[in-house]
Amino acid sequence: MTTTSTDSMGPQSQILQTTEQSIQILQVVKDEKDISVEQIASKVGISKSTAYKHVATLKKHGLISGVGGQYSLGARLFSLGISARNGKREFRKAEKYTNKLSDTTSEDAEFGVENSGRVVTLYESTVGSEQSSLGSDYTQYMHSTAIGKCILSTYTDDRINLIISDQGLPEKTENTITDLGKLMEEIKTVREQGYAINDQESKSGKRVAGVPVEIPDLNMVGGFCVSGPEYRVDDHKLHNVFPRELNKIGTSRMT
Repeated sequence: MTTTSTDSMGPQSQILQTTEQSIQILQVVKDEKDISVEQIASKVGISKSTAYKHVATLKKHGLISGVGGQYSLGARLFSLGISARNGKREFRKAEKYTNKLSDTTSEDAEFGVENSGRVVTLYESTVGSEQSSLGSDYTQYMHSTAIGKCILSTYTDDRINLIISDQGLPEKTENTITDLGKLMEEIKTVREQGYAINDQESKSGKRVAGVPVEIPDLNMVGGFCVSGPEYRVDDHKLHNVFPRELNKIGTSRMT
């Protein structure tokens, strides 16, 4: 009898179709929030009965929650995300820096990384808080955030174009950059000055400065940012005070 070694099989042959479908379902539920099984089946391209089986399994393990036939992501995913975050020494160091930034500037501070073309906020420290936390609105577009733009500034133009092609340039406020040419001009400025600005581009009334930080052990780039309300953050604070404090951290490699 002839056997085939799994070591000689290509990466595609190692993928379980059922697992792949479950992951697609989680992504659809994430994007759509409250969604029915019928809608899940349609978007993933599977039968309704198959979708029901996937949803029932994911719900059993707390990865999906449902009320009245409408499904959303389950709380266990949050727990898994926290475990993944806390398991990395580099991210634990980022937590310390995030708290320090908030203390020294008396404003809110965040640390985030890029994942699949979005900014994922891993740590958030708010003014007056004794410890950092994971924000509830923890995924954002890159083009409208300071962390996103400073991370993009470390990428090649080709990689930036791929991300924008996939994610688009949706308008969050009237200040959001929605033109690729203007975004590339802004990225060029970020590369030259070493920090990025989000001047009410993701949320009206919120002014933010951010810097990239290299994480060589994880072969990735992250970003720190400091933010405050428009009435408290003038141009001097936005372009001088924030970048100065941020660069004390951003110029060092997190190892």
